[in-house]
Amino acid sequence: ITSDAFTGAYLSDQNHHCYCCACEPDLPDVLEDSGTRYELPTGWCGFALKLPARAAPVNIWSWPVTYHGCKAANVPSILAEGALLLPGDMLMDGTALGNAHTAG
Repeated sequence: ITSDAFTGAYLSDQNHHCYCCACEPDLPDVLEDSGTRYELPTGWCGFALKLPARAAPVNIWSWPVTYHGCKAANVPSILAEGALLLPGDMLMDGTALGNAHTAG
């Protein structure tokens, strides 16, 4: 995630987090936000994305905290699609999204 085009188009200027033990040695395993408990992605980095205009009406800040881990090579496709898709879903280029972990 070093391309200026990528960072300017998709990355927020704030709210990136490193969850490694070197940066955050005292992180708990679980946190709570608005009554919902969630497990921290220890050993991972979190990059905050800019929100598209269509996100404003659905009040995403009231949603529980969530993380989506993926390979760096998959990030451009996820951002181009504008959604997290399931294996078998049709991509904008007309191909079906495959599954990296199973034959399904």
